[in-house]
Amino acid sequence: MKRFGLIIGCSLFFQIAMGQSIDMKELTGLLDLSQGKLEAHLQKKGFKRNLFSENGDLEICYTKEEKKKQKTNVRSFQIMGIDRGYELAYRTTCSEEDSVLKDELRSMGFTYFVKDDRSAVLYQKQSITIESSTKKIDTAVFYELRAVKKELPKRKDIAGAEDLLQLDAHEYLCEVFGKENVKTDLFYFTETETNKCSVLFPNTNKEAIFIWNDEANMKGLSFIVIGGSLKPKEYTGDVNQVAHNSWASKQGVYCGMSLKDVVELNKAPIRFYNWQTESAGYLAPNNKGVIDFNRLGLVFNCMNCSFIKVANSQITESESALENNEKVFITTLIILPDKKSPDDRAHR
Repeated sequence: MKRFGLIIGCSLFFQIAMGQSIDMKELTGLLDLSQGKLEAHLQKKGFKRNLFSENGDLEICYTKEEKKKQKTNVRSFQIMGIDRGYELAYRTTCSEEDSVLKDELRSMGFTYFVKDDRSAVLYQKQSITIESSTKKIDTAVFYELRAVKKELPKRKDIAGAEDLLQLDAHEYLCEVFGKENVKTDLFYFTETETNKCSVLFPNTNKEAIFIWNDEANMKGLSFIVIGGSLKPKEYTGDVNQVAHNSWASKQGVYCGMSLKDVVELNKAPIRFYNWQTESAGYLAPNNKGVIDFNRLGLVFNCMNCSFIKVANSQITESESALENNEKVFITTLIILPDKKSPDDRAHR
């Protein structure tokens, strides 16, 4: 409580001493305004509108200079348009103000990870992401907080497995489904190679495993595993029970679906690695057909293949498997993000 009171006291002091500084509650509140109302608000606070360009694109900027005891402090708001809204960057040349704002972020419960090299730090809470960094422009040093509020889907609107791709951060999963339904864990690619992950509805028929590109901040989706396991299991050839998972792809594919039904849906043969290979059951390259395999990976298993002689080729053709009456079914769906989508901005 004493620390919280000190933070609030420091915040009020700097707002009085510096005239028009902003606190974190106000900064995050600005993200709820439409761009028109945001610009009107900044103009009322005495910020002057101009345009700036750092990456080749013209963006809107509101700037204000304040002189205090022969020292000029520059503050600015930069508005960058993004899909369904805007990103707002606040810059100040006052290091004390920047320290107070970061203290407020921590007191408000934002999660964060400080890198060893003390580079940009990402703060996350619910649907808000704020990246702090330091920039040198000409001879001036600016302390920047770049904030964005993501428009998250309603829980009731997430129907197909691909809808989960919208939740590309651990915090977003917690916000939509509740912290009690999400846990952190490790995903094992092999016995020694791991990746930090989030597990939605663990140990239920709605379980989904989210593998993160940015493990430290747990955001930036690599892929989602439906119906799979956190740890790899060697193929033993034993009879396997069909996995039950209620998430289904919008392409009509689901866990437990037979190879015959997959081929009929795809309107083309399916190729996968045979049961004696390290990649047993995984799709082989160059599958074609109606199913978009760039967005959906499949892993097969078999209920009776321990009794069937495996061909010399590492790849099994669906026609051969069906002719041999192999009871092959889907055990795992791998939901892949659109490769054409912009890079996660947290990695800049």
